[in-house]
Amino acid sequence: MKTADAAIALCISHGHLLLQMQHNGGPLVLGTHYFMGAFKNSAVRWDVEACQEEFNRRGMLCRRGERLMRDLQEA
Repeated sequence: MKTADAAIALCISHGHLLLQMQHNGGPLVLGTHYFMGAFKNSAVRWDVEACQEEFNRRGMLCRRGERLMRDLQEA
């Protein structure tokens, strides 16, 4: 999908999706989650399913970390 369509499918803004790209310091990896075109003005193509899986994985890690911190504070 093109960026605008992928952002809608992922329920995030166009700008936020672009910030998630690997070269912008985000978790989405070139060649796995998104693909560049052959030319500078080519559209970026997104694997929405792979992006969603990565966002879910990171969300679960965050929740586990919060639970671990809470458990350590209670101990």
